[in-house]
Amino acid sequence: MSLYNRETGALLSEVERELIFSDRYADTGYVSYLKKGGSYFELRPSPFLENKKTSIYCSGDAAPPPEKIFISADVIAEDKISSSSDSPVRSIKTIGGWKPFDPTPLAEKRKIMDHEEILYYFSEIFRGEEELVNEIATCSILYSFSSPKQSDLYGGVSTAVLGRKYQWENFKFPLRVIPAEMKRMDSYYYYYISEREKKISRVKGGERSFAILKPEKSVSDLPVVLDETEGADFRKDYRERLNESAEIITPYILDSLLLKPKSTKKVQKEIAELVYELSEDYKKAGRVAYRQNLGDALPRLSSAYARFRHNSKVIGDDAKTVFGLWLDMHHRATKYYRTPLKIAEIYELSGDARKLYIDLNEIYGADYNIPIEETFELTTLNYEDFMLSVDTLCQKGFCIRGRDFIRLVEQY
Repeated sequence: MSLYNRETGALLSEVERELIFSDRYADTGYVSYLKKGGSYFELRPSPFLENKKTSIYCSGDAAPPPEKIFISADVIAEDKISSSSDSPVRSIKTIGGWKPFDPTPLAEKRKIMDHEEILYYFSEIFRGEEELVNEIATCSILYSFSSPKQSDLYGGVSTAVLGRKYQWENFKFPLRVIPAEMKRMDSYYYYYISEREKKISRVKGGERSFAILKPEKSVSDLPVVLDETEGADFRKDYRERLNESAEIITPYILDSLLLKPKSTKKVQKEIAELVYELSEDYKKAGRVAYRQNLGDALPRLSSAYARFRHNSKVIGDDAKTVFGLWLDMHHRATKYYRTPLKIAEIYELSGDARKLYIDLNEIYGADYNIPIEETFELTTLNYEDFMLSVDTLCQKGFCIRGRDFIRLVEQY
């Protein structure tokens, strides 16, 4: 499906539907000039859709409107033209003036899907403990809904994804709600999803959202820890069902991207206090498996969550929700650097062996003889899986096994 040539009503956003079909918005739309520096322009239903009407506008003696804004035009003359008997009749409308149009009330209006349906779509791909799966789904939502710029630079939400290759593939699958056109660097709303880090030029304007697997240098707003999750069934009917859901969620996101949520001074103060907590918690952890954006993260994540709720205002609960999410994910991420293993070494281990190593290291540390029976009682594994995990740790040199104990080995 091409973003700019959607035809079916269900694929249109609320703003697009109203501006195309409602007579009260007959001369309202997003300004796109036919020629740079010219006086002729189209009024599109949104930045994401080609012109669906047969009208072209001319500024005439009036001040021309800036490009790439929504306006409502005051038409003072109209001429009908047709190049041939077969071609549709088009009209050139001359305007006597124009005024800015705010699409926010229309963008907030969409009620076709509720928040739980969207959360379910992003979580369905994962199998694991319910709270963790919902947290991962919420991280994916914040990334997909992005954030308007908070300063003169650019907006967006960047995530550091920590997990194994198959978990990364699971994470990427629901992100098909993001149109392919928005994965091009020239898009105002740009999404980069990759295993490779990419340097971004410090250009002003636009939104730049990065989702990178195990980044080493990139600064992130939010860690996404995929450990302790498995993938769902990838049968054809399952993929088709997710694709159908994605087609409905994409228009919801398009409406949300038009929102620029604002916060009151009171909420800004609440966010500032949470930023201090975030910074203190991150710095206290010492070595961490990702680089955190300390100052911009919470304002961006709060705005993204407000967009998800289709709200043009950031409220205190938005900030508290995303801070709680960040805190949980951050604490999961810090487990990796509490171990004497490097991140790359951690992911060489199977899921059970990796969890066993992290849990034991957190309790006992390295170079300590841990009774084997005591070790087994601390796990939720059955005895066979437990012994297989111990075998894996020993074979890879991460622990030493004695007659009735194991000892984690410091890696140098």
